Amino acid sequence: MTRDEARTALSALVSATTPPVLSDTDLDAALTAARIPDSDGHAPVDDGYTETFDLNYAAAECMIMKATRAGVAGAGGLKQFTAEGATFVKGDQVADFLRLADLFRSQSTVGAAATGGIAVIELDPQTPDALLPRSAWPVLTDGLD
Repeated sequence: MTRDEARTALSALVSATTPPVLSDTDLDAALTAARIPDSDGHAPVDDGYTETFDLNYAAAECMIMKATRAGVAGAGGLKQFTAEGATFVKGDQVADFLRLADLFRSQSTVGAAATGGIAVIELDPQTPDALLPRSAWPVLTDGLD
């Protein structure tokens, strides 16, 4: 897939023309960050490298760009209002874009390689005892033998 084809596919994948809009320069920056070894095993810095991309990683980069722009554009402003007995609440675009970035990164071979397959498990702060790490198990099972 050429860079132009990858840019077109990435643009569709991340809805680049939907606000916050991403330019071709933004898409190219994401693609550059998402270069992976080609089918012959050449790294991006090697002579004879054929550009090859991990579109999921590029999409994650784009979602971070969108989150940043949504955060800047939405700083302050009206978040909720009530009219004629109905309450309207504006969603949190930044959080939504960051969740999408996490989703794309989880589908990425680059993202998986960067973390070594290790992921962070987020616990609900409202119920901290709902999940316990295995390191806490010996304490809980002492005397059960």
